Amino acid sequence: MSHYLGPLIAEVHQVAAGSQLDGTIPSNESGDDHGVRTFVEDSAGGLFELRPSTSLEDFDESTRKRIIEQIILKLGGQSAWSISISDGTTDIVVLSGNTETDVVLTDKIQLNHNEKLKIATTGASAALRAVVQFGVGNDLK
Repeated sequence: MSHYLGPLIAEVHQVAAGSQLDGTIPSNESGDDHGVRTFVEDSAGGLFELRPSTSLEDFDESTRKRIIEQIILKLGGQSAWSISISDGTTDIVVLSGNTETDVVLTDKIQLNHNEKLKIATTGASAALRAVVQFGVGNDLK
């Protein structure tokens, strides 16, 4: 039996060549299509709010958790990267690395209602793309 309240959904940030994912909310508009919230290419990004783009029955943002199932990083050349959980005051690094091309991470990460996922890169020279796939549920199982 699934512990999710709805389908898995995703949020996508795209950063222009010469810029980095810097752990901020993109300033450009986002569009929603079939549960995927995609931000138009920007000069910054990397702070993922991970809110369902469609209404989920019984979804109460103050009590439900977001369970991250997969993170895909499309890196533009050699890049150091870090993934943190942020509550707005404190950032806790949960994963980090140094990779030349793409990274697919399947370690499950649970976020409480007041937490966001922060992705930061350094050293990338080409355009970047980060895709975070998540579900909304009660607890990580």
